[in-house]
Amino acid sequence: MQPGTFMMKFGILVILGPFALLISIATWSLAPTAFCLVGGLLLSVPFTLQINAEKAKFVSIAENTNLTFNPDYHFTGEWNPDSPILWGELDGMSCLAWFRREPHLHRNWSDHKLNSRRTSNLVFEVMYKRPIGLDLRLYPQNFLTAMSDKLMHGLFTQVQDIEVGDPAFDSSFKIQARDQELVRHFLTPERKAEISQFYQFLDTNAKLFFMTTVQDDRVSAIFARDTRHLDPAMVTNVLVAMRQFAERIVQ
Repeated sequence: MQPGTFMMKFGILVILGPFALLISIATWSLAPTAFCLVGGLLLSVPFTLQINAEKAKFVSIAENTNLTFNPDYHFTGEWNPDSPILWGELDGMSCLAWFRREPHLHRNWSDHKLNSRRTSNLVFEVMYKRPIGLDLRLYPQNFLTAMSDKLMHGLFTQVQDIEVGDPAFDSSFKIQARDQELVRHFLTPERKAEISQFYQFLDTNAKLFFMTTVQDDRVSAIFARDTRHLDPAMVTNVLVAMRQFAERIVQ
């Protein structure tokens, strides 16, 4: 969930402005127009402060991780998937942050406004040196991911869940891949331990803030809260953990 659009910031001017102007002409008074103008400007102040606060947070994350902050990114409600907020290399591994459209989270046709960041999520991604090659998707089994699966695939659609023969691991994670035998071979005891330790770190340091998925060519973390709750120190720690995990999982 992101800062308001132009309409949200200056809605009183857009909606009431023409009526105030007509009343001003009819009454030969500037009071209605002045009231609308001043009210619109006052309402814009908190949104401007929020946008500036968001920029400062991303600048702080960039400084902590040596990533590049995009100074031209528009924090006014629009999004552009080809223009990330942060990008670069984190200790030699490609990393970026951007707002990804999540249409399955908004079924109502009125939510599909052109390029509205209200229907998108902040995503942090760290790429592997090389893809795993299994079309792998692995993520925790919990209430939030179960609800996300139902929203994405439908209430009665059965989502693939490969079991690897480890009851504790199978009950903790949902695994999807194009070849069950190959993914069982890939998930050695060492890799399963790396995955479990990575998610234990997230549970300890960023629980309920990130929805993280191990994918075939990257590890991806969706920030599951309003960006007003974004903590640069926490995000930095999560990115460093993602980078370390991304290196070890393909060794």
